[in-house]
Amino acid sequence: MTGCISELADRIRFKIGHKTTVSPARLRRERGALSLTFDDFPRSAWREGGAVLAHHGVHGTYFPSGSLCSSRYLDIDQFKSNDLEEVASAGHEVGSHGFYHTSVLKQSIQDFSKSILKNADFIKSILPNIKLDSFAYPYGNVSLSAKFKVSSSFKFGRGLGDNYNCGWMDLSQMKAVGLEKSKRGLHDFSELIESTALNKGWLIVYTHDVGRNPSDWGCTEDEIDSIIKNAKAAGLDILPMNKVRYSNLRYF
Repeated sequence: MTGCISELADRIRFKIGHKTTVSPARLRRERGALSLTFDDFPRSAWREGGAVLAHHGVHGTYFPSGSLCSSRYLDIDQFKSNDLEEVASAGHEVGSHGFYHTSVLKQSIQDFSKSILKNADFIKSILPNIKLDSFAYPYGNVSLSAKFKVSSSFKFGRGLGDNYNCGWMDLSQMKAVGLEKSKRGLHDFSELIESTALNKGWLIVYTHDVGRNPSDWGCTEDEIDSIIKNAKAAGLDILPMNKVRYSNLRYF
């Protein structure tokens, strides 16, 4: 009974947080944009995924979770400290995923805040001059208190979704579409890219590991390659999340 009540409370917290806009902004661009993002992040997201981005001369956003560094999580090798250095040196954005890869619904706001601070300390111990602009919610879960905390600490909070961002948005909970093996067939990325270009929107795509035989949470090199080629053909700007914000968002 206690577990059922707790689960119901979590669903209510999520729904309230999901439906409440905390940091409104309006996107106005001359043309649409695409941001490719990698959560956790597995070594292959950099070794294999980064190679595809480099081939096309574009940059993405990597969201490390400090507690996963040099570990094997979900049977996937995670990033090492030198990977983080290489990602930043190559011009990619480094964001935050919280130190502990824990849903905001499973921790107090005090513990969530500590996780954010600890992850910032961890990242800055490797990249002393970094400015963390973007945050990705673990598992895509949000709550109202977590969104207020993220809004006060970062320029972007990235959640989950099934469409691109357009018009009025909530910067504390940006929509992102999953490029994951378990979700193949759920999204027509060619159609999403065309629609993003037509409406001058901002499509954010997220994934985890990258390789020929990805996990259920990952994708192949060819899938990333295809998205980049289609985005270029459609005339989208391919940018890390923080670069889209800096050049093209205006507040009213």
